[in-house]
Amino acid sequence: MWKQLKHAWLLVSNLILALSGFMIFLWSSNTVEGEAFLGSFAAVFCMAILVILSISCVGEKAQEVSFWYRLLLLLDMILAWSGIITTTFDGYPKLVELNHFGEILLFGSIILLSYFYWFYIRTEIGDVNSIEQPRLRRGSRYMDIVRTISILILLFNRKFGFLFWIDKAGIYHRGNFFPLSWVGPVLLLVACGILILQQKLPVSWKLVHLSYPILPLVIYPFQVIHEKMMPLNIGITLALLLMYCVNYMDRRKVLLQQKEILAIQQREMLEMEIQLMISQIQPHFLYNTIAMIRGLCREDAAAAADSLGYLSSFLRGSLHMMQRTDCVTIAEELKLVEAYMYLEQKRFGDRLEYIEDIEDVEFELPALTIEPLLENAVHHGIEEKEEGGMVLLEVTEDALYNIIRISDDGAGFDTTAPIDTKKHIGMTNVKERLWKMCRGTLQFESTVGEGTIATIRIPKNKIGPLQS
Repeated sequence: MWKQLKHAWLLVSNLILALSGFMIFLWSSNTVEGEAFLGSFAAVFCMAILVILSISCVGEKAQEVSFWYRLLLLLDMILAWSGIITTTFDGYPKLVELNHFGEILLFGSIILLSYFYWFYIRTEIGDVNSIEQPRLRRGSRYMDIVRTISILILLFNRKFGFLFWIDKAGIYHRGNFFPLSWVGPVLLLVACGILILQQKLPVSWKLVHLSYPILPLVIYPFQVIHEKMMPLNIGITLALLLMYCVNYMDRRKVLLQQKEILAIQQREMLEMEIQLMISQIQPHFLYNTIAMIRGLCREDAAAAADSLGYLSSFLRGSLHMMQRTDCVTIAEELKLVEAYMYLEQKRFGDRLEYIEDIEDVEFELPALTIEPLLENAVHHGIEEKEEGGMVLLEVTEDALYNIIRISDDGAGFDTTAPIDTKKHIGMTNVKERLWKMCRGTLQFESTVGEGTIATIRIPKNKIGPLQS
């Protein structure tokens, strides 16, 4: 809560300063000329950038931007605002105190911009909690001393005027010791630059963060000659903008990498889940088929050999399917169905009639989808009727769906009765894999004593998790 209040206070302060500074600029645009006008315009330009940066630091990005960076934005905004005050009201006898206040704000903000950048860098490199390191602790102590001395010199200047002074006509003049006002900020910026160079971080990161101390040092001679044009304000603002853009892109890159890793982990978990589901689908007819082949060996060796061939094809196909976590073609699935139904017809003889009506063979579906449904139709439908029955497999399509329909005229079941998911785990797995892998659906219609219809619908524009 306290952190949110601090962030809100910094944002509101920036907006108020920007609005008041812009109004002063509009009011004075007809009276201020030359370098003073260019300086005021540069300050307004900097304010616009700082407002954009401040607003960009709220919302979802709030946790990505440190408090010290927000504070630097506010101090730079104060520097721009004080620049407008000093250039606009220079030469106004009645506003001497306001002009003097603006000059103090201007020099004070320069000192604090250099001082607090140290803390921003410490936060960025992760050393904010490393005060046990003697070198860093001594560095922080020296920074405090330089800041304190610089501010005291600025305050004493109010009485003695050795840095700058304003005459009764409201005109700004530099004092004999004006260069002394830059000693503190320069020392602070040099210390920040040394801290950056000492870090074992990428060269690109160092170059970006060195722009903050380097630009003011490079611009300083121009600032001395053309002070009213506010070149220092422009340099600091551009450095802050560069840091935000680079840091935002870096964080964006890290976020994308994290999302990619999460997607891979989710994919792996889904594949493991599907693999587990497939492993639970066991061909319950296997024991009965072996017993059937054993009987054929005594009666019809050729038929037994054919059955062994189909059983081998079925087992080989099943093992291959169980290793697949993606979808397979309907043609691959039908090869497995052919072997399975041949063996079932051999076992049941005349009690089982099997009919295929295949129209659409140009789509994909999860592995081992049709076989469990045929197994369910044979064992829970036909086998329970003494006279046996018929199983029909239809593969069709309409405008939106590929459709698989498995019908039997077996025993049927009561669709209103509770379903034992443990007993029918094969159907549950088929239904879940259809949905997770290709957004397909499985529905049952059944009437006791008349039979069951299982219908699969797979959308033609499916976007399954493993294909997305």
